Amino acid sequence: GHNQTVAGFGIKHKNESYTSFSISHKTESNTFLPKSLFELAKKLETNTYNLAGSRTNSYSYIDLAIGHSRKINENLRIGANLHVLGGLSHVNMQYDRFYAELQDNLWRVYANGTVNSSFLGLENRSTVGSNIEDYFKGWTDQTINFKGFTGYGFAADFGAEWRPYKSAKLSFAANNLGVISWSGSKSAKGEVA
Repeated sequence: GHNQTVAGFGIKHKNESYTSFSISHKTESNTFLPKSLFELAKKLETNTYNLAGSRTNSYSYIDLAIGHSRKINENLRIGANLHVLGGLSHVNMQYDRFYAELQDNLWRVYANGTVNSSFLGLENRSTVGSNIEDYFKGWTDQTINFKGFTGYGFAADFGAEWRPYKSAKLSFAANNLGVISWSGSKSAKGEVA
């Protein structure tokens, strides 16, 4: 993942507590590959390999955060951050059927999958069903149409630091507890042979 803080500042209060504000851009991608893909790469033997279940998720969002930490006593400090999330882009691609056939001098690939996506400020103008070819033709006719973020969400972080002795410190944190809901997605299914 990528986490770039665009701006941030903090305030120290008289009672040894802190308040912070930040704006960040975050991006994360996850790819899931089946074991058979690695068998194919390792062996390169004549066979048909089932690569179904391959999928990729990628998303990007803006994070507006406010945090506060407070010293409870000499041994304990607690804190929390609250995040408001604004979605910039989201792509989810999954293959329901995906076969790679390897013969002596020939490769064949059969695939069937689904793409769901949404992008800030871009509108897919395709009006033809949910065919994968029409889906991508729709993106080539893009128009800028800013109607707000493509998704909204909230998250929270919680933490504590405890010093049972002067030479020992124990810390606990639970980060990114929240959700972002994507809207305005376009979906298409298709087959490649």
